Amino acid sequence: MADRNNQWFEHLIDGETVDSVNTLCERINHFFVNLTKDFTPLSQNDVSNYSAGDSGIADDLLASTGEVYKSLCSLKTGKAPGPDGIPNVILKTFAFELAPVFADIYNSSLRDAYLPPLLKRATVTPLPKQSPPGSIENGIRPISLTCEIAKVMEGLTLARILPSIISHLDNK
Repeated sequence: MADRNNQWFEHLIDGETVDSVNTLCERINHFFVNLTKDFTPLSQNDVSNYSAGDSGIADDLLASTGEVYKSLCSLKTGKAPGPDGIPNVILKTFAFELAPVFADIYNSSLRDAYLPPLLKRATVTPLPKQSPPGSIENGIRPISLTCEIAKVMEGLTLARILPSIISHLDNK
């Protein structure tokens, strides 16, 4: 990985196609956005077909306060916070107080088929695969920082679906 004090990106500013750091950022952003340009966006009809509606959620899919507490207590405190700015040390220190709140958010998200927008956000930082990177297209990888509570919720979901799908996964 490149030295953080070294301006690894400066050689990509060639003065012609890329004349500033802002232009370079726009080109990197454009490259990453274009990776998904061919995906068909979901329509409202697509989303409503998967809505929980009035059918409810099976009790075994709901998260308990204890399960969320255990997840919060296992967080690594040395990681950078995501877009919410909440350090893991806060989540871990106040796990007892926060577990019922996050369990309610998770369970409400399941019932309402809705995830709060902040939990979908990420802070994406481009990092060179090697220093200096050869090009934007081949020499840079995106590193995404997401909200830790979103990762906790993903873990809760994984624990619920993995037993049903594990036998169908390719072991390669």
